Amino acid sequence: MAPGPDVVYPTRYITVEYELYLKDGTLVDRGEFVYRQGFGHVHPRIEDALEGKRVGDEAVVELSPEEGFGEFREDLVREIPRSEFGNVPLVPGKVLYMREEETGEPIAMSILEVKEDTVLVDFNHPLAGEWVRYVLRIKDVGLRPPPGYVCDDKGCRRQKPSGSCDTC
Repeated sequence: MAPGPDVVYPTRYITVEYELYLKDGTLVDRGEFVYRQGFGHVHPRIEDALEGKRVGDEAVVELSPEEGFGEFREDLVREIPRSEFGNVPLVPGKVLYMREEETGEPIAMSILEVKEDTVLVDFNHPLAGEWVRYVLRIKDVGLRPPPGYVCDDKGCRRQKPSGSCDTC
């Protein structure tokens, strides 16, 4: 028998408010997201921590660099000819996006330094190498998706060309 309607349970749509902290306690992000429990749409440690909780409950999930945003990799810091950027304004600290050639997936790069003929960029995630702590609060649990929810499950067999699917 399924638990009450306000309990996080597989196939339900969960609205979560979160705060993301570095190991030293620095708040780096806060916001809200919606996902479908049990479908692998969020980190497995987050799904596990929220399973069985109710609306209003909180959970804390700490992730090592390996579990979270990856270790910092020096090989992802590269010099690219300035001419590759065309007329794009190049400012250290700015994040630019490009498409991966084979898959078309977006890739972010941070500009570290602008030189006369080259640009030093970093393809690491901005939180690579960091231990992080999520403080999560369950805002809502539903049997149906909330208004505006779009399924982003690339493996969904029912996905329409619009990006949504019939069940998510």
